[in-house]
Amino acid sequence: MYKIAPLFAERIWGGNKLKEKFHFEFDKSPVGEAWLIADVPLGTSWVEGADMPLDKFYEKYQEEYFGILPEKFPLRATIIDPADNLSVQLHPTEAYALKHEDSLGKPEAWYVIESEPGGKIQFGHTAKTKEEFIEKATGDCWDELLSYVDAEEEKFLYVGAGILHAVGKGVICYEIARNADITYRVYDYNRVDKKTGKPRDLHLQKAFDNLVVPFAETGMIKPAEIWQNGVGVIEYYNKAKEFIFRRIRCNNSGYYQQSEFGFYTVGRGNGRINHKEVKLGDTYFIPKDSGTIIVEGDMDLLVASYRDQ
Repeated sequence: MYKIAPLFAERIWGGNKLKEKFHFEFDKSPVGEAWLIADVPLGTSWVEGADMPLDKFYEKYQEEYFGILPEKFPLRATIIDPADNLSVQLHPTEAYALKHEDSLGKPEAWYVIESEPGGKIQFGHTAKTKEEFIEKATGDCWDELLSYVDAEEEKFLYVGAGILHAVGKGVICYEIARNADITYRVYDYNRVDKKTGKPRDLHLQKAFDNLVVPFAETGMIKPAEIWQNGVGVIEYYNKAKEFIFRRIRCNNSGYYQQSEFGFYTVGRGNGRINHKEVKLGDTYFIPKDSGTIIVEGDMDLLVASYRDQ
């Protein structure tokens, strides 16, 4: 079991819960994201115990610990802490990303850890045609155009290619995604970046090229929780070549059988994994075929994994 040291990303909408709630330590401000699992040009997570970055760790132990095929490490996981709304954005389709960005697409999802009263997530739009969307977007009619869902704690929202989305103010999320970084910003509330004195770039034409119209997604979900061996497990998402995400809840003690590798993040409370003390915000990697995982304490473990088929 290896502890993963997070990276921290400054964001103009960043809050203070990463320090106050999760007790992460950093000297940047404002920080909006804790990159729990990352291998991107802007930074790579550090694997403590192995004393190497995640990309080298994956390269060395791909067959032994991971047992998957992608040449590049395939996952990202982040805790998002917004003191203001994130920009409205979308991600391209796989084909578009490969052709125009030389990158894979970026399917992603959010699990709501905590939300202030009335917290919202921007999700989708009201336009019936692409022409209607472009007319309203270029006319700055965003109040008419954007749709929202209530940010309910412990619920999960999958965001596919071409879907407008934005985490709202005060909604702390765990984000899991494919390890890509292609985002097209559509609307940023006419904000000015204090560091540059200018509005942030928009990517309207690329967004129009990928926008799903009309919008007809189902919204947030919380599948049934299955209790066995002293732990409750919710399988929120499991799709080959994208990601696996589940939550393991322990109220006292129990155990969990693991076959695939997993990155285990403490999303609530604290306790022990395989008799090792863990606390809120910690992330640990457990290799594939590790067998029985012993869990003790009062906590939720958010588990990220991947499968080829």
